[in-house]
This record gives sequence, C-alpha cells and structure tokens, in this order.
Amino acid sequence: MSSGDVEDYVAARQSHTEENSNDSTGDTDDFTENADDSFVENKPKEAKKCRFAPEVSIEGGVSIDRGENAGVKKCRFAVPEDEPEVKKCRFAVPEDKPDVRRPDIRPIDPSLDAGEIEFLDHHSLRTPSCAVRFGGTSVHVYPQRYSQLLLEEREENKYNKREITVKRMSDVSSGLVFLRIVYTLASLFIIGFLFAFVLLLLFHVVLGGLVTELGLTSDMPAKYPLAVAVILSLPTFVNGCSTFLVIAFSFASDTWGGNELMKYASPFSVVVTEWIAFFVYLGIPVLVGSFSLITSHDDWYQNMLLTWFGCILVFAAFYAVCVVYYEVRACFMLARELDVKYECQEYGDGAGVKGILKRAILLRQVHRWSGSKVVSYIARGNDAPGKSTRNVVKNTEKDKHATAVNYDLKAYVGLALAKAACQSFVKVNNPPVRLHSIDEARGVLPVNTSLGWGLEKIYCRNRDQRRIDVVKGPGSISKSMAYSNFVCAIFGRILIVFAIISFLVWMDFGMGIVLVVSLIIVIKCSLELRREYAVFVNYKTLSENKKFEDVITSLRAKTIVANNKGFHKSLINPLQKEELEELFDELPDKENTSGCDYDETCEENEGFYNVKETFRVTRPTAKMCWFFFVTEIMFFFFVPLITFLSSGFVTFGWIFILIGAFSGMRRYLSASVLLEELGTLDLLARSVSESNLRATVRSRRGVVSGRESSVQKWTEMHRISDIIGTISQARSKKVLRTVLFSLLLFFIAIIAVAIATANAAEDTSDTILLRDFKYDGVDNLRYPACVLQKEFLVGGDIQPIAIDYAFASQNAYKSLDTAQDQLDLWFGVKNAAVYNETAVETFKKERGFLGSRSVYGLVEFPSVPGFAVIVVRGTKNAFDFLTDIQIYGAAALLQLVRFLLPAGDAWTPILHRVASFMNILENSSLTNVTPYRETTEFIKYLKEQGRYKQLHITGHSLGGGIAMISGAQTETPAIAISGPNLRLSRLTFQPPVSEEAVNIFTLNYIPRRDIVPMIDDRGDLVQQIQCNTGVNNPFGCHLGGRTVCQLMHDCGSGDRSIPCFCVEDYGFPEPTPRPGTNRTYAEACIEQVPLSVG
Repeated sequence: MSSGDVEDYVAARQSHTEENSNDSTGDTDDFTENADDSFVENKPKEAKKCRFAPEVSIEGGVSIDRGENAGVKKCRFAVPEDEPEVKKCRFAVPEDKPDVRRPDIRPIDPSLDAGEIEFLDHHSLRTPSCAVRFGGTSVHVYPQRYSQLLLEEREENKYNKREITVKRMSDVSSGLVFLRIVYTLASLFIIGFLFAFVLLLLFHVVLGGLVTELGLTSDMPAKYPLAVAVILSLPTFVNGCSTFLVIAFSFASDTWGGNELMKYASPFSVVVTEWIAFFVYLGIPVLVGSFSLITSHDDWYQNMLLTWFGCILVFAAFYAVCVVYYEVRACFMLARELDVKYECQEYGDGAGVKGILKRAILLRQVHRWSGSKVVSYIARGNDAPGKSTRNVVKNTEKDKHATAVNYDLKAYVGLALAKAACQSFVKVNNPPVRLHSIDEARGVLPVNTSLGWGLEKIYCRNRDQRRIDVVKGPGSISKSMAYSNFVCAIFGRILIVFAIISFLVWMDFGMGIVLVVSLIIVIKCSLELRREYAVFVNYKTLSENKKFEDVITSLRAKTIVANNKGFHKSLINPLQKEELEELFDELPDKENTSGCDYDETCEENEGFYNVKETFRVTRPTAKMCWFFFVTEIMFFFFVPLITFLSSGFVTFGWIFILIGAFSGMRRYLSASVLLEELGTLDLLARSVSESNLRATVRSRRGVVSGRESSVQKWTEMHRISDIIGTISQARSKKVLRTVLFSLLLFFIAIIAVAIATANAAEDTSDTILLRDFKYDGVDNLRYPACVLQKEFLVGGDIQPIAIDYAFASQNAYKSLDTAQDQLDLWFGVKNAAVYNETAVETFKKERGFLGSRSVYGLVEFPSVPGFAVIVVRGTKNAFDFLTDIQIYGAAALLQLVRFLLPAGDAWTPILHRVASFMNILENSSLTNVTPYRETTEFIKYLKEQGRYKQLHITGHSLGGGIAMISGAQTETPAIAISGPNLRLSRLTFQPPVSEEAVNIFTLNYIPRRDIVPMIDDRGDLVQQIQCNTGVNNPFGCHLGGRTVCQLMHDCGSGDRSIPCFCVEDYGFPEPTPRPGTNRTYAEACIEQVPLSVG
C-alpha cells in the first residue's frame, strides 16, 4: 500500500466519522431531579454511536482535564460543534442543567482545582486514603497492612494527558513485625482459653445438669425440672458460645492487622486507642515484670504472664462490647431507613425507638421462618451479576449453565399451609421476592485473572462466594490454567480419599468401616466436582467461540491511534485493508460497554459469574412472628434462667444471663438481616448524612470540610461492613456451631451408654496364672523403678515390687471374690494378701458414702503388720469416662492449646492458674460426687484409726490418677499405672495440691505411646517403660494387662506367677520353665490348671 493510498483511506474514514457525528442526536438528561431531591431515570433517545471522541467542552460539576484544553472533558462519542444537544456520554452534563448528575457520582469538593481527579474511597479499604502534594506532584496514599499504595498523578505534555502511576511501598520494619507476632500469639492464647472454657462449660452443663440431677451418679432423688431446664438452655449456650468464639477470632485477626477495626469501633480517638493497646500488650506487663524483678520476686515471669493474660482478656471483652454496640446501632439506622411496604404494612413503620425495635424483630423473624428457594447457576457474559434489585423471578435459563433450584423445608411447609387456607399463619409471595446476599450488599465480587492465579488459591477458595473468572480479554485465564484448575480439583479429592482410606487401614479399622467411610467421601467429592466440571465446560464454550472481537484484538495490537485521525502508515498490511474496512463498518453499530475507547488497545472481557440467588417464597404473618418470638424468649431463656437460680446453680445462672443477653441482642437486632433486605449500604451513609452531616459539619474549629464529612461516612460504612462480613456472617460461626453441637451429642451419647451399662455384671473370669514359669528380665540395664525406693520401701517377709502394684491395679476390675483368688495365685501363698471388706463398708456407713459409685478396696499383708495398699479401680464404663473429663478436662484442653500455639510452652508457668480459674464452672453437685474426695477421706479415716503405720495407694488409668490426687493430698505414697498426671490441675482439687507433694509422693509408670498419661504435666517421679505394640495402636499401650506383662518381661517376674495372656493376647515371648517343670508353657495354658497354692 502506497502512502497516497493510506492518506486517501484515512481521509475517507474521517469523513465517514464526521457524517455519523453530524447525524447523531443525544440526550444526557439521564436523570431528572424531583422536588424531594431524588432522581428519576429517563430513557435515552435513539441515537447512533460513534467510534472516536474529539475533545469536547463539558460544563458542570465534574472533574476534567487541565492543560491546553482546560475545562474540556474527553468523551468517547463524537459531538459536532453546531449540535445544540449533547451526545450521550458517561460524564457529559449540559450547560443548562449544571446540577444534574448521576446519583452514584459525588459532588466535587469546591476546593478541588479544575481538572483535578477526585478519588472515592470504597468502604472495603482498610483505611481512608489521603492526598498529599509535593514537588508539583499529587500523591494519593492508600495505607495497607504492611505497605502503602501510592497513586502519583502527573501531567504529560506530549499527549496533553494526565497519567496516574501506581506504586507499592513497604511501610514495615522488623521490629514492628516482631511486636505484631508477639501480640497476635498472645491473642491466640486468649482464643485457646475461651475455646477450652466453652467446651468445659458445655460439659459441666450436661454433666452437672443432667447426670447428677437425674440421680445417675448417686442414690439421690432425681430433679427432673432442672434436667429439662438444662436441655432447653443448650441452644442458647451453643449459639452464644459460638458468637463469643467468632468475635475472639476476629480480635486476634485485628491484632495482627494493628487494631484496624478497633480504631474505628472504639469510642475513643485513634490516638487514645493506640495508647490503650500499647499498655495492654506491652506497657503494663513489662512494668509488672520489672517491678517483680526489682523486689526479687521468684515468680516474676509468672506475675508478668498473669498480668498480660488479664489485660488482653479485658481488652478482648471491650472489643466484643464495641462490636455488639455498633451492630445494634447499625440495625437501628437501617431499620429506620428501610421501607418494608413492598411486603406488608403489618411489619411497622419504624417510627421511634419502639417502632424500630418492632420492625427489626419482626424482620428477623420473617427472615428466620420464611420459606425460600435458592437458584444456583454459573452465568457467563460481560455483564456483572447482582445488578437486579428486589424483583420477581425471571428466566434463569438464558446464558446460564448447571442451574439448580432448591426449596428448603420451610418453603414446602408454608406452601402446604397456604394451600390449606391457613392465611393467618403464612402468606405466599407471588411473585417471590429476591433477597440479597451479604457479599452483594457489601460489594464483594473478587475477580480471578491470570495474574492472580494459583493452584492452592483456586482449590481452597470459597465455592459459594460471588466471583468473576475472566476467560476472555486482557488478563484472562489461559487454557493451561483452566485445565490445571480442573485436574487439580480431581487430583486433590483423590488425594483426600486415598489419605483417609490409608489412615483407616493403618489404624486396623474393619473393612466395613473403611468401605462405608470411603463411599461417603466419594459421593461428597463427586458432588463438588460437578460444579468444577460446569466451570470447565463454560470455559471451553467461551474460549472456543470466536467472535469478531477476537479478530479485532490481533489488529489492535498492531495499530497505533494518533489524534483520532487514522492508523500509522508503517503498520498497515495491504492484505488487511479489506478486512479492516469491513470491521470498521461493523464496529460503530456495536455498543461499547468496556469503559475504554475504540481508539485504544483494549478489549471487552468475558467471564463466569458464580451466582446463588435466594428468593422468599412464603413468609409468616406478624402474629406468627410474635408467637415465635415470645416462645423462643420464654422457653429458651427465662425458663432455664429461673430454674438455674432457684436450684442453686448460681454460677450457671449468671453465665447464662451474660451469654443469653449478649447473643440475644445480636440475634434479634441483626444488622445483617436488614442488610440482606436492603441489598446495599448506601442507606447507612444517607442516614449518617441526614443526622450528622447536613451540608457542613460544625465543630469547635468552625466548619469541617467535605473531605472530613466523607471520612465520617466512610468510617460508618467500613465499620459495619467489616463487622458484618467478618463477624456477623463469618463462615467460622457455622463451623463452630456445628463443632459445639457435635460435642454435645457426643456427651449425650456417652451418658446414654453409661445409663445402658450402669448395671453391667462385674468381671468374674479367672486369669490363668502359672507358677512353674518365669521371666528372668532383660540383659541390659533395667528400669530404676523395678524395685521401689525411699518412701515406697516396705519391711517384712514380702517386699512389694513394681509388678505387684501393676497386678493389683489390674485385679481391681474384677469382683471381690475373684480378686481374692487371683491374689492367692499371684503370690503363690494362701492369704499372703487379703482384701479387707469390712474396713471399706464401715467407712462408707460412717462418712455417708454408701450411695457413691467409687470402687476401691483395701489389701492387707498379714506378714507385714501395719502395712496396707488401697487399690482404686480405673475407667471401666462410660460414667468413669465422664469422671475423667470432669477432673482433667481443663488441664487437657489447656495442653492442647499449648501444643497448637507456636511458642505455646511460654505460657506453661500460668497454666495451672488458668485451669484453677476455669474450675469455677464446677458446681457443688459435681464436687460432692468426685471420686478422689472419697478416697482421700478414706486415707484420713485409716490414719485416724492408727491401725496402719504405712499406707500405699495404687490404681490403673483413672484409678491411678485418683490415687495420685489422694496421695498428694494426704502425703501418702501413690503408685499409678498409666495414670493422668497432676501438675497443671493441682489447684483445681479440693483441697489444692502443692507441687512439692506431687514431686515427692507420686510415682507414675508410663508405657511409651500411651495416650492417657499424656494428660496433664508430669511430676518428678516418672518411670517410662516400653510398649510392644505398633505405632498404629496407641490405645493398646494403655491396657493394664499389657503393662503387667511388660514389667515382668523387662524387670523379671521373681517368684510371682505368669499370666497366660502375656503370650496369647499381647505377643510377648514365652517364659522359661522353672526347675522341675515337666510341661511346656503352651500345654499349661491349654490345660488351664495352675499349680496348687501352698
């Protein structure tokens, strides 16, 4: 193509453009202002659209360019100079209507210069922006968590355009990061404490209110009203506790972010709030620790940690109060602005405080009890979803894929009642009313592009969240990315299924359990993959559909537009001339909604929109709403509260008042419910404007600028958006509620099992003990505690050794008659050790313990006068398991918190204090039936009689733990076999136990990998022994019989008998026969006839 041809071609195209421009008519009067300052949308006139936009004068209150054409705004449509009407343009405002503007465009601050750009801060930003000027450059600063975004605005003389350069600047130091990490770890410890406190609270409510009051732990008469009240209180407890935990998680996140939300939720100024946070997290604890050091206090570190813990706990409570206050405040503001006439006049007019409360409560009940249907689909195209407001259900099949419509149960019930002519209870919305999601109201619509793509990000994203996946145009997801998304979704779920199956097989679960669990997981994963497949199909459909925009993209990439006059000569290929002319003929008739001119290298994007729309099908009447409200308040709050207080459960009563009032305000005065009705936060800003910001804001200094007014509006919208998005409607709330309800069901299931097995027969089976075989012990170094030393020495003909206590602990699970026979076989001498039944029965009668469920016995040794051993039975049934949780629950939960937290061991010095604080949940009913109280009293009773000069107490599992508690309380040597420890829970007992007593009077034999002795922190006297089970069977190491065999195998059996189960059940090597034995070990166990006892 010659230069002359190019000039002719350009001239022709320019002439064609001018003709189109002269023939065009337009109307920018899109909105007409009414007398009440509202805006009514007018339909635009029919007009052709133009490709290029010469610089056109625009008058009115909009921001425009400076420079050579000051007061001129660029429009993408051509406007002839002699045309009296202005062609429709995004920002064009006619001269005769300077005040007309779109409702979503704010008026320009009068202080702004002509042509200066005004930045509007969205409430999703962490902080409002700030404009600074220096060196002839205007910089807009957007503070981030640890950085800043700088928008530098400067004028480019070459093209007479204003350019904005976006920069990211680091605004963090290593010292700041270190302090934030320390503060956040301390906040996480508070979360762990609250979670442990909540679990313990629910357990004590179930155990103390159901088990004890129904008379299941003793012979006391049942108290059925209190048990019913406890059941009614459980929903309030669970909902309230989950609310507390969600706020606690938000508090920790806000701490990591530098108290961003706290600065806007606190009633104090930002400066005062920062100083408060400084003293809470650093100032006060360091001062207390320093003062303790100056005064030579040995526990200075403990004092500092306790102060730190208390300060952060109070600060977290203050944070929760502020959050609830602003939630309720926002509810009042939205309820006052909400027009509910679209549904029914009976929901109130919102006048006055009483009217606002009525409206808020009724709308919450309507939201709770209405029947709805959810339409889930994946839309594709270039129109953003969620633009429709409250509207009827339209055709959802157009340009949508995998549409699913699900009705909830309340919808079916409501439709059935309406069909039965029960109009006084429920009404049908015809047409259904669309409800907005919280993300839609907050304007949350993330865009997934190729620049932000990542396998983990896509795989772990929230499938229900609104989002846009860009698949065409600039930044679109590539073919390899789309295929990787789908392959990763499949492969990830295969890994999950395979890992779970492998774990079940490794733990030796039955094949039936493995198959059932695998089938459930496969079905769930298949349903999830169905949506991923729909996304993948939509991607292929769009990416393979070649429209003319796809062709023009390659041409624009080779084209440079200069002053809207034509194309650069050197870049025009002669072969493209014909195709280019055809495209130019089509292009003006194609509406441009991309936000960029056709003279730029830009393309309209297309993508997927993950949409889930909810429509209200039925709604309860106002009478039904009030009926439900009164019923909920009466039965789930006042009845349990009155019963708790009247039955002596004062602690539960006060905690229930706090939880019920706290969660009730958030439940019935819910800003999130009203926001779903409104679908936007704009009314909140309007409410602020009308109440506080009319025209100008007066202060002590005089008139506050519009910028300060905008900041106040932004603060209100940001605060409530952040609270609703991260707290009120947090996904973690549902997860926590599910976890707490599951734990409640677990506790109730244990109680049901305990009731079913309460009268189970005692074990009367005999253990085959062989006198003519022995274990010689291992050849290498034996355990130091194979033979007891110091406080555990006993004189006389029979010297008890470690295996004696292990066998006695195991023997305690049998009936008394059987246990006595087993002792005779064990020692090989008749009545070498004798159970004294009379002493135990006499004690229970004299001290009032006849109805208790504690099982223990007293073993005397006639050959050793003045010596006896108290043997306590361990965990045998579900009631014993509940006792384990009651005694060691606080310590076990705090151990779990310490294990999960980074640097959790730093809190160890105060864990026993925290566990003691959590013990306030234990009521008198539980304290009176605690097993260690009875065994402690029994030891004191025996010592008062003066009959025994030396007492030992022993037990296995729970029995070992009780033995150590009573031993430490009475300073009696306690030998535990696989018992839980005492160091963290020592202050929770009545009376408390000193650490010195734990270290001197308790000895615990702990098999390797045994789970139960991992509970609580160990004392100083511990003997770790081997366990011959596999790593995949940790519960096998807790069996008392295995421990007996392990000690006999490692320490030697001496002259004690060998149980047959050592080889048959636990896989130990066969013992060697003693001299004179004429049968094998296998023959002896098969004959099941032990040698006679002398």
